[in-house]
Amino acid sequence: MKNFTKKNDVLVIPNHNGNTVVVRKDSDWFVDMTQLGKDIKKPWKRWKSHNKSVIEVFEKLEQRPLTKVIVTQKGSKEYKHTWVHLVLALRVLADFDHVLSYHIFRHYQQSLVLDQERYLIEVQELRQKIELGEALLAQVEGRKVEPVLLHHDYLAYGYQCNNKCKFGNSFVNSNGSRPKSHKTSVPDLAIGYLIYASKEDLRKLNKAIKTRFKVKGRVEHVSCTIEELTSFVYDYMDLMKCPYIKENIHQLKLLNIFLK
Repeated sequence: MKNFTKKNDVLVIPNHNGNTVVVRKDSDWFVDMTQLGKDIKKPWKRWKSHNKSVIEVFEKLEQRPLTKVIVTQKGSKEYKHTWVHLVLALRVLADFDHVLSYHIFRHYQQSLVLDQERYLIEVQELRQKIELGEALLAQVEGRKVEPVLLHHDYLAYGYQCNNKCKFGNSFVNSNGSRPKSHKTSVPDLAIGYLIYASKEDLRKLNKAIKTRFKVKGRVEHVSCTIEELTSFVYDYMDLMKCPYIKENIHQLKLLNIFLK
């Protein structure tokens, strides 16, 4: 089946040698990686054959294909080029040429500059997707990547494992040290919330959870979904007007990857 590109743009960008490189992209920010790799003598096919896990991780993160084959015809000949979306293209170019990767990202930034709000949102989302992709790749390769959590003395957390939800407080914040202790024994652990508040308010929250879900004694797990537990925690803290800080949701995603 033949695929043809949308209207294409041509970017002329410097590389690490100080030379200029022609980069072809379409309106959806897919880059002609076949031609680009050929021009800088870094064949796309070779990179692809050695980095299949990278592509799988980024496509899993995006939940869509990040490469497409474009067929063009000149006379009686057909030419197949692989076009790679910017999210993955920047990762590829990080292996090829950091200067080239930087300038392509700058062109992307400039394309959004007329809409400042959209610019800030999309650039942040792009950076977070790349960071999550790198964390997932580190997990596949067995490398250690820890998230950078907020630093407060008192925190409360809830996570789902073995079809139950575990909740608890920690009064010494060492980047989620208590849930980290379950890392080896609970393969499907998933953090639902992580909040910071005063020691007294978190103790009251703990009691409220036990009352709401009819938990007795020192038991610290409830039979509900993590969404139900998280919703109750936020509703309680808001209703009681307890000052609290939610951990950044992006860092929670990184934490969940780290704990797998």
